[in-house]
Amino acid sequence: MPDQQWLSKLKEVIGKSPLALNTGIGFVLLGLEKMTELEFQCPCNPYRNAWFSSAFFVIPALMSIILMLIINKVRCASCLDSAGGNRCALRWKKCGKLMSCVTPAVVWLTLVFFDGNYYTCAATSWEGDYVNVDSGAPLKWCKPLQVNEAEMEQLRILFKDSLFWSQVGTLK
Repeated sequence: MPDQQWLSKLKEVIGKSPLALNTGIGFVLLGLEKMTELEFQCPCNPYRNAWFSSAFFVIPALMSIILMLIINKVRCASCLDSAGGNRCALRWKKCGKLMSCVTPAVVWLTLVFFDGNYYTCAATSWEGDYVNVDSGAPLKWCKPLQVNEAEMEQLRILFKDSLFWSQVGTLK
């Protein structure tokens, strides 16, 4: 019985406060990003990298928007009412919740860009092996196949630059 009271109280708070719902969904997304970060393996194939990485950007963002739309019961319908304008004002109020529904997707995209691994994987244009390098700060990157040492160093710098710009672009 106390569990049901707690659950009903939680539903009431979430129903009244978009901030509470967004915070909860944000923590779930943060946990999801940490889990995918541990399992993320860039294919290091120039033809697959962008498609593979974009799935990490798009799918969770769309799923969070859909989930928030369902939870908030947002339905935008036509305001044409033969009787007058009260229904129209109600519909606009529900449509106003749309911004609250997009917030978790923005949080997700910020987390993914700030992590940088997904963006740098998409930006990698050479074939290689996804390896962990422990020189200085640990770095997971697509180590190119069949290149000399100078070219490998240039590609590693390019990879690090992509990582940096993914993170700095998030802070702007």
